[in-house]
Amino acid sequence: MTVRQKLIKLREYVLKRLPETLVSAALLGVLLTFFVTAMSKKSGLAFYETAVALASLILFFLCACACVFSIGKQIRESVAKRNPEALRECEGVLPEGPISQKPPRKRIAGDILIIGASCLVFTVMTIVLTALIIWASGRSGSFSDVIRFRFGTLDSQHYLYIAEHGYTPSTSEDYGRVVEIVFLPGYPLLVKLFSFVIRDFFAAGMVVSFLSFTASAILLYLLVTEESSREDALYSVIILFMLPGAFFFISPMTESLFLALTLATVLMIRKKKWLLAGLFGMYCAFTRSIGVIVAVIYVFELAKDFLSAISNRNPEDSKAKTVGRYILKLLPVLLIVSGILAFMVYNKILDGSFTAFMDYEKKQWSQSAGWFFDTARYSSSNIVKYLSGRIGKSRYVGLSVFAMNLVAIFGILGVLFAKRKKIRASFLTYALIYFAISFGVTWLLSGIRYMDGLFVLPLALSAGSGRYICGSVKATDDADDRKLARGRARSVILICMMSVLSGIYLVMFCLNWQIW
Repeated sequence: MTVRQKLIKLREYVLKRLPETLVSAALLGVLLTFFVTAMSKKSGLAFYETAVALASLILFFLCACACVFSIGKQIRESVAKRNPEALRECEGVLPEGPISQKPPRKRIAGDILIIGASCLVFTVMTIVLTALIIWASGRSGSFSDVIRFRFGTLDSQHYLYIAEHGYTPSTSEDYGRVVEIVFLPGYPLLVKLFSFVIRDFFAAGMVVSFLSFTASAILLYLLVTEESSREDALYSVIILFMLPGAFFFISPMTESLFLALTLATVLMIRKKKWLLAGLFGMYCAFTRSIGVIVAVIYVFELAKDFLSAISNRNPEDSKAKTVGRYILKLLPVLLIVSGILAFMVYNKILDGSFTAFMDYEKKQWSQSAGWFFDTARYSSSNIVKYLSGRIGKSRYVGLSVFAMNLVAIFGILGVLFAKRKKIRASFLTYALIYFAISFGVTWLLSGIRYMDGLFVLPLALSAGSGRYICGSVKATDDADDRKLARGRARSVILICMMSVLSGIYLVMFCLNWQIW
């Protein structure tokens, strides 16, 4: 194909998808405007800072374009059900994701038991390995002491204090406790409930996190079976275990509970159980404020279902009746929003301001809304400054905080772009919003933790790859054999890279480096 033919084909493609092209162009203009405005306010920028920031912006834009075109495809498909000509025009647009037959119930039940046992083994091994590394580093103490020292001194201490004593009013002189209102009550409430049976709050927190982690792995498996194959579902659980910072899932913090509630909400949405989705989503937003954005998936999937229902409705049913039915289905989304609203009302009662938790987060931790590309910029800058000794007493902060921030930023964007054709449009939209908010804070210290809370990541990494690791696929000819060999090699390399990175991060954690 000549260059001229390629240009003609590109022009035809753009004209057929003119709305998506215009939206993408407008998005590019908006992003570049914000980028130039934000960078112009920074003085003395090094070339590498601008380059890193621009690279993250380009990757984000490419993922957003994929999302826009995928949404356009779904809109055309809803029209195509009544217009065969439009159906042909939908060919070549980003697919919604692989579809396969669900495994039988007995096999699913067996897999769930294996996953539960694997979570127990992973938890025990992580705790034991943590103790061994801490002892090897020269720190003395009993097994219980070193585990409490490492797993109980992060944000865990704040969640456990809230579970035991509740929030401290703003009238108190203990400012360190007053600012704990930034930690939402979803997790401490469950720890409080378990403490009636397990009298030790730290132990109760570990149990809640373990059960939440197990639920996350099982729900991830069930969700991927809805989207893809059993092999991909099993592979996604393996990837979940291998994520850098997976030890956070068993720590007395919100990571595992938030992930479990998000997955439960999404699974109920996929099964069209709207009320249950609203209830799970409500507690998700009551656990972490960013949990409210799961409403994006709810609205997206309901709108898609509505368009399909309108296109294929029974002639005897009026359009108004169909619209009314879906308005009722939309109401549970208010439950999701009510999760964070309830906490804001509590802020008003306790501190006199609906946004007290955000105000304290800005005062105490210098965290407010910003841009993800600026996070990439100052992370790259601080790596150089810490390692060169220009700022800070510990050079390790450059690696344990800011280098890992960049790993999380480019890891998420790279995976979303590479797997853009295998992710549902609603999931990709959620992932981009989650990324923009979580990694757009003005002083990011917990990039890896935020990455681990994104359920789309293991789902995307496993899409179409599970058969190479968990399947029993056999080649039928030499070409197929080479394809399978390359697929297995890619999957093995991915697992090895994640294992090494996860091991390095665990060692940093055990050596008491700056891990938040």
